[in-house]
Amino acid sequence: MYGPAKKIPALMETAWELKGDIRMNRFKKIYSQGTIDVIEIWVDTETGVNYVFRKNGYAGGFTPLLDKEGKPVVTP
Repeated sequence: MYGPAKKIPALMETAWELKGDIRMNRFKKIYSQGTIDVIEIWVDTETGVNYVFRKNGYAGGFTPLLDKEGKPVVTP
């Protein structure tokens, strides 16, 4: 019917981006809460934009963190 389920690797403490031959830390986790129902805040070290990562069981999502005006939160 659908075939075997594919395993998706879990998000690591630091996300890596390959630039030429040099590996650079692009995202840093600055906040984490929970074990099964997880909420984390990550910062893009190049742009300063903050992201919310939410995971519950096998489902999860990653989206920009917005302020009350709907603009992305940016860490200087």
